[in-house]
Amino acid sequence: MGLMTAKKGAEGKVNYRTAIRINRKGFPTFSESKVFHSKTLVENWVKKREVEIQ
Repeated sequence: MGLMTAKKGAEGKVNYRTAIRINRKGFPTFSESKVFHSKTLVENWVKKREVEIQ
């Protein structure tokens, strides 16, 4: 499942940081994060990465 946080930069633009963390029994914890400038890009990336990881 992805977690998204919004942060306003010095120039007033909003950046969205997203993180994916997957815990599976018997496997090491997988985590990945990335920063985007659009909320829709975040949602698309999270969906795509979760499918790829599974």
